[in-house]
Amino acid sequence: MRDVLEKLKFAVFEFVLAPARAVEFPGFKGNVFRGALGKTLRNLTCVFKGTDTACKECFVRDKCIYSRVFEGLRRKDGSILGNVENAPHPFVLYVPDKYRLDYPEDSNIHFFLTLIGDVVEYIPYFILALEEIGKKGIGNTRTPFKIDSVISSGKSIYNPLEKIINKDFPLISGSAYLNETLPGQTLTIELVTPTRLKFANRFQKFITFEMIMRNLLRRIQLLGALYCEGPERVDFKDLIEGSKEIKLVDSKIHWEQQTRFSYRQEKMVALGGVSGSLAFSGNLDQFKVDPFVKTEN
Repeated sequence: MRDVLEKLKFAVFEFVLAPARAVEFPGFKGNVFRGALGKTLRNLTCVFKGTDTACKECFVRDKCIYSRVFEGLRRKDGSILGNVENAPHPFVLYVPDKYRLDYPEDSNIHFFLTLIGDVVEYIPYFILALEEIGKKGIGNTRTPFKIDSVISSGKSIYNPLEKIINKDFPLISGSAYLNETLPGQTLTIELVTPTRLKFANRFQKFITFEMIMRNLLRRIQLLGALYCEGPERVDFKDLIEGSKEIKLVDSKIHWEQQTRFSYRQEKMVALGGVSGSLAFSGNLDQFKVDPFVKTEN
């Protein structure tokens, strides 16, 4: 596991947006930003925009910024992914205060964008996409906005007046969390945003610790291999077997159904998942990162 986490690199960017007037968002505002970013990034980078060419048919899809970030298509040579149809998206978008939908005039909007591996190099395109979105406006009110600042690791990396991006920011390694202390023999996990966890080819409403570990370990391995030059084959057998011993002692989760407008499909699509908290108990010491996992390059 240590080898995998040392290869896993990422950067977190905090965007501070200054709306021109009050903003009202429809439903889950994270979906609003994700949809707008995807549509705008495609318009900025797609070499076949305005045609009927689908991403999966495009001969430059493996190098395309939009396709790599938002489509998650299988690589043409089929390596690494095995029987996984789509690659995990190399970004995480988090907008705090998910139930807050109204922002009065003179209030800023904050959101966080995590880019993983070599996709960190695309940060100028995300900033450019946000600039374009700001001109057209966002939310039900179609409110225009300007980027007030972009911050990474406590440093401002973007001057919106001079349009200058400072790429001298550190990458965070997964190994930075190796010394994190687990909370004794109990663990509570908060699902802040709706979580779609797939196990046995089905999205689950009842979640066990084994399901979480299998999905988490698989995602870490794929993100590392696809975007961070990490090992392609990882043996998680001991960790998975150990996860089966951890018991669910309290579950306060519920299915949260949402919808969002898909610019690619040009229609509203259902997007639901479970939210709430899960409490587990057992021998959590076995999941402290060290020599449990063997890797093969």
